[in-house]
Amino acid sequence: MNITVLGAGNTGLAMAAHAVEQGNQVTLWNRFEEEISHLIDSHTIHTTGKVEGSFKLHLVTTNIEEALKDPDIIIIATPSFVHRYFAEEIAKYLTTDTFILLCPGRTYGALEFVETFKTFNHKMKPTVAETQTAIYTCRKTSDDTVEFYRLNQTYSFQH
Repeated sequence: MNITVLGAGNTGLAMAAHAVEQGNQVTLWNRFEEEISHLIDSHTIHTTGKVEGSFKLHLVTTNIEEALKDPDIIIIATPSFVHRYFAEEIAKYLTTDTFILLCPGRTYGALEFVETFKTFNHKMKPTVAETQTAIYTCRKTSDDTVEFYRLNQTYSFQH
C-alpha cells in the first residue's frame, strides 16, 4: 500500500517506520524542513526497542501536494488542533477517495474533519477515522530515530 504520514514527531516516525517494516511504500511529510533534514537526505528511519532496524522511506518532503499523490492511506500524526488545517489542505490536493486516520484524534474529531473537508472538496468522499490516543508508546530520540517502548500487537498496516 501507499501510505502517507503527515507529521514527523514521535508518533509520525513510529508509524512510518512500522508501515515500512510491514512492506508498505511510505511517504513522510512535515511542515518544517529543519525537523526532517536528515530524513530528506537519507530517507531512513532508525528504530530501537520493540521494533529494531532501519527503514527506508519512499519520499520525505515538506511539499504537501507531492505527499498526497495517490495514497491508499493518509495518517495524520499531529496534535488535534491541526486537524482542521489538514482537512483544508488535503481537500485541495486529494484526487481519489482514500482512508484518513487521525492519530491521535479526539472526541468527534473525525466528524469535524469530514465537515471541513466537504467545504473545500465536495467531490471526494474519504473515509475518516480517529484513534483516542497514539497507538504506540514511543519517543523520538533524534531527527531520524525513534524508540519503541510499547507496540499494540493487533495493529497492522497490511491488507
